[in-house]
Amino acid sequence: MIRKHNITATLALAALLTACSSEETSPTFTVGEADNAIVLRAGITEGGAGVATRAAEDHHTTPGHLNFISGTGLALQVSGTWAGKNAENKVTQTTTGTTGDVTGANNLHNEVSMNPQLYWDDYGTADPANAETGRVQGLTIYGAAVNGEDAPTVANFTALSWTLNNDQSTNWAKKDLLISNNVKAGADGCYKFDDKADGKLLEFTHAMSKVTINLIADEGFPTTGVGNTTNKFQTTPDVYLTRNENGGSLAEWAYTTGTVNVTDGTISSQATPEVITTKTNRTSDATYTVVKDALIMPGSCFGTADTDIIAKINADGNIYYVTAKEIRKAITSTLGSGNEKDFKAQSGYNYILKIKVKKTKIEVTATITDWIDVTADEVTPLINVTTAVGTKGASSTAFDEFAFYLKEDGTTDNYAAAGGKATGTPDGTTNWSFQQQLYWPTHSTHYHMRGVYPYATTVTDNKIAVANCLYNASSAPSNLLVGAPEIATNTLCDNADHTSVDMSEHGICAREASINLNFRYMMSQVEVRLTTNTGAADAVNLVNAKVDIVNGYTTGDVDIHTRSIVNPGTITDFTIGHVTDEDANYRHSTIVPQALTNTNDLKFKVTIYKSGSTTEVDDIYYATIKDIQVTENGTKKSITKWDSGKHYVYTLNLKKTEIKVTATITDWITVTASDNVWF
Repeated sequence: MIRKHNITATLALAALLTACSSEETSPTFTVGEADNAIVLRAGITEGGAGVATRAAEDHHTTPGHLNFISGTGLALQVSGTWAGKNAENKVTQTTTGTTGDVTGANNLHNEVSMNPQLYWDDYGTADPANAETGRVQGLTIYGAAVNGEDAPTVANFTALSWTLNNDQSTNWAKKDLLISNNVKAGADGCYKFDDKADGKLLEFTHAMSKVTINLIADEGFPTTGVGNTTNKFQTTPDVYLTRNENGGSLAEWAYTTGTVNVTDGTISSQATPEVITTKTNRTSDATYTVVKDALIMPGSCFGTADTDIIAKINADGNIYYVTAKEIRKAITSTLGSGNEKDFKAQSGYNYILKIKVKKTKIEVTATITDWIDVTADEVTPLINVTTAVGTKGASSTAFDEFAFYLKEDGTTDNYAAAGGKATGTPDGTTNWSFQQQLYWPTHSTHYHMRGVYPYATTVTDNKIAVANCLYNASSAPSNLLVGAPEIATNTLCDNADHTSVDMSEHGICAREASINLNFRYMMSQVEVRLTTNTGAADAVNLVNAKVDIVNGYTTGDVDIHTRSIVNPGTITDFTIGHVTDEDANYRHSTIVPQALTNTNDLKFKVTIYKSGSTTEVDDIYYATIKDIQVTENGTKKSITKWDSGKHYVYTLNLKKTEIKVTATITDWITVTASDNVWF
């Protein structure tokens, strides 16, 4: 399936930086008043990944943050020291914060208001007794938030349970957990009482992992629909993060449940991985037709092999599968060989796949089944008739074009010409070219396909009107061919993404393999060779002899779906003509296929004229055609009908008293082939 997309991936990693002041002067403050309040600001680390700290960097003036949506709620835990308070000299309090206006150089972060408001003296940091502890150690602050949402409920900042929706078709961003742990007491801690007036910046990073899938509608998609590129989807594609192919039972890979330790950023995944549905697309850019996002729990593995499936795409009813090869390659490239961490998703990383989606081409090969030659066995009726065999089929090398017709299964529509003229060589191995390349409209559409040669043949309501005529290998209807995929009965679809049906009855669905059309002649050839015992007393004058078919049909319609004659005309006599360049005593015509048995049975009528005359009848000979025996594939049988694509040759040895008959059948010469097409 689609393992041939151009798939690339990028990863983003940004270190978390903190600021620290070395100022230790104790300012004057009023207990419980604003000058004693713990002042905080918050920002989202741009492209942040992992948890890290670095001293001596001031994010008040250094770019690298995204703003919170004003009014976002923050769950906060603040810890500090107070001499003699407890054994650890530690005080921990929880509160909530609300982001307000964006302030600071370059508008890099939001003001935070706390409820309840916490003050420095709550931790004794202004107490001279804590000069060597609180002022040096400072505060440790942890935070959790979802941008634009109320503050999450956090019972334990070391074990925050978090669950993602497995159907992220709506509001997936409400589960985009952000955590902050950059403000820590200790030798590297920064937020001390001395810094309170400046306000500490809480660095929030993404706790989850994100998968972004960029889809470009490429070859085969129309120019109107969803997207900004030349080709467009008709509807926004559905994307599923799954390991399953064709409805299989392979294990899923994306986890949706885990426990987040806000204090150190570690995350443990729980439960069983699930299929993640990601249908919501965000604003597209000028390059990508559709952009999809999904959150996954860190620890989700992008496959144990390059060939593992990681995503399934349904684009306008066409199904595509994405393998892990390119994303695994990108992980190695970004982190460096040896640092792939078993190709498991990491907190704060955005795994980006860029995919060009091409529709499945409809490609065909073609072969010709030649005329079957039929020769009669010898019999002794009232008159002597013998038959011989001659190949009078059109040369396959001259067959270089045909009209292509399609009909969708289950519709009442007639076959429609599609793709313009198809050109090529009927070797059964080479794909034919269409004036307009055809594509499967959906993954499950079943098509009946037919080819018609000559190209200009008129097809009306699935039918081609035909009539008996002098045989001419290079003109219609003698060379009329209709091609169809010849599929064995009970051959089911090999694609389990839709209900499997018998393709011999319901047509073919989208597939990788090319489809071979086997072209068969639609008319019958009937050839009569007149002979006599030259010079003998019972010899017959063959000059100007006339051969008629009595009681037969002379017109009918070829149904291109069934490749059979339907709606035959009226019963009448037909004269078999002489073809230029054939023996003067041969009569050779193209005949509408038909049964040899009807009310009066079909007969050969041979009219012999007197020497030098074309009007004065000397003798008339009759032979009932159904009584002539043939041997076909070693079995002797009566000829009960003239079939499409068969060439019947009768040699009538005329004497004054009798005619003898022989007949045999030789099979078609069949060429088979196949080719591949991908989607």
